[in-house]
Amino acid sequence: MKRTLYIGLLTMCLFAVQAQAQTLAQTQERAQRVEAHERTEAQEQRVQAHERTQAQAQAQVQTQERIEAQVQTQERTEALVQQVEAQAFVQEHTQAQAQEQAELPFPIYLRTQKRFTAAIRPFELYNYGLGLDFEMRLKGGPGWLQFSNTFYYVSLEGDNPGYFYDGNRYYDYHLLFSNRIREPFSKLKGVGLNVNYKRFLDPKRGFYAAAGLAYHYFDIKYYGGRGVWNDYMEDGLQFHEYTYTLGFNNQYIHRGSINHYIGYQIPSRFMFLFDSYIGVSYRYAISDETKVPFNETSLSYGFSGFVFMTGIRIGIGIK
Repeated sequence: MKRTLYIGLLTMCLFAVQAQAQTLAQTQERAQRVEAHERTEAQEQRVQAHERTQAQAQAQVQTQERIEAQVQTQERTEALVQQVEAQAFVQEHTQAQAQEQAELPFPIYLRTQKRFTAAIRPFELYNYGLGLDFEMRLKGGPGWLQFSNTFYYVSLEGDNPGYFYDGNRYYDYHLLFSNRIREPFSKLKGVGLNVNYKRFLDPKRGFYAAAGLAYHYFDIKYYGGRGVWNDYMEDGLQFHEYTYTLGFNNQYIHRGSINHYIGYQIPSRFMFLFDSYIGVSYRYAISDETKVPFNETSLSYGFSGFVFMTGIRIGIGIK
């Protein structure tokens, strides 16, 4: 009986141990499953976090690419706008050049776009003058209107050591530019005005022809004689008496001219111009016949007749 009881108790203990072992195994299995599930979830979270990081990086890359694409598009657009503006500027400049070329067939002037010029004529210094020219281009063609003023002045009265008579004329000795020279007058004042029409002949070069009228006035003070015929009656007879007086006199000369000349004008791209010309002029002078006429040579102030003329002009474009 006791043996049976011990066997039953032992069996019960075995069953209890077995049940406890099974429970422990199940608990461990559940713990393993929970741990595996947690590891799986953590892995999935890491994968998801990595995927999100990659997605964010890819989004950033795509955003950068879009920004670069927009910048490139904007640069291309700006380049296209600049190209269009450059083409429009070139077209406008070409049209302006074509219009200027239609008005003036001198291509160098087309680059300067000048319609007015001012220049000096230094050759006039030889006759104690200074020539100043002003030109304006006429609209609708290659014609120019030229106004020329010449001013004359020299006073030799302050340094005269004496006079010289060559049998025909008294000359004033004086010092000028450190050289002893002589002139047939002591003081000269004068002014001249020329109005010319100028037209370019060659559509590709600067050849031109010009014609116009001129007027000059001179007041010349000199030392010399003056002869005057006086008519008088005596005892019913008419006499002619010639009186010659020696001293200072003033001769007033009025001179008109008709000018025609041809020339070549070379303006530079820096708005400066150079002009040389040759031509012929017919002059007619009016003065007091009882005084020295100052008409010995073609360069004299009172000369009448045909005169060969030449000179240069140096100037700039104004507007």
